[in-house]
Amino acid sequence: MAQCPKCGSENVTVQMVTTGMKTKNYSTGFGGKAHNAGRSMLAIGTLGMSNLFIRKRGGEEDTKVGSKKVFICQNCGFSGGQWQFSTSTLKPISSSSEEELSFSPNDPIVRKAVEICIKKKKFSTALLQTYLGRGHNYVTSLGTWLADIGVIEPPNGSVKPRAVLINSLEEFDQLANKK
Repeated sequence: MAQCPKCGSENVTVQMVTTGMKTKNYSTGFGGKAHNAGRSMLAIGTLGMSNLFIRKRGGEEDTKVGSKKVFICQNCGFSGGQWQFSTSTLKPISSSSEEELSFSPNDPIVRKAVEICIKKKKFSTALLQTYLGRGHNYVTSLGTWLADIGVIEPPNGSVKPRAVLINSLEEFDQLANKK
C-alpha cells in the first residue's frame, strides 16, 4: 500500500498512464518495396504462375504502447516525487461499490472496440485494454455482452483470443438492434 509523502494518507490510487504510441507500417519501407519488386520479377519469369503462391505485401501495422504507473493521493491530490510503501494488507473492494456496466451499440468506445476486433479478426482482452485505455473489468464485461449478441464466439475456458463472427459494423448494428 502506498503512503502519500505530502500528507501521509494511505488513500492512494494507482493509474496506468499512456506515455506514447508508435505505429510501424511494414509495407511502406524498403523491405516492402523489395518484396513487391522481387514478386514482380518472379511473376514475369513464371508467366504469372507465381502470383498464385506469393501475395503482394499489404498494409500490416504494429503499434507499441508505452505506459507508466502514477500514484495519486485522494486526499491532497499529490502525484509526484518519492512514494513510501507500507506493509499493510490490501482491503478487498466490496461488491456494493461495483457499478453495473451497460453497453450501447451507439457508444463510440463500443464501436471502436468492434472495429478493432473486426480489423484484427479476434477479441483479446489485453489488446482492447491497450487500444481503448480501459480496465480489465470493462473489457471483459464488453466481451460478455458482445458474445451474448453474437459478435464474438462465447468463452471457451482458455486464455486464447476469441474469434469474431462478423465482418462489418453493419452486421454489428443488425445484431445489436435485435437484442
